[in-house]
Amino acid sequence: MVSIRVGNLKRGDVGEYVGRSGYGKVGSPLGNPFVVGRDGQRGECAAKFEGWLKRRIDLNDAPVMIELARLERVARESGSLTLVCWCAPAACHAEHIAAEIRRRLAEG
Repeated sequence: MVSIRVGNLKRGDVGEYVGRSGYGKVGSPLGNPFVVGRDGQRGECAAKFEGWLKRRIDLNDAPVMIELARLERVARESGSLTLVCWCAPAACHAEHIAAEIRRRLAEG
């Protein structure tokens, strides 16, 4: 069974970055387009991301699909995957990415 967790860059966790660009980081195609404050509270922004991700998948959005496939491959090959962003352990969009990767792994 593959272990998938969500970590926090501010706390020193290392893994696959899935956040927006900034703070010296190149943005991921899976960065949350919903900004805390502008688009709602942290939990609301994380929840909005779930719908956004489903729509991107339904539309077969190339950058999103390529990045999901890459993360799935990393998880399969290493037996574990840590997705890192800035929010965890608070509500984080990366939890929805982790759920999608788990779903893909279960499908085989």
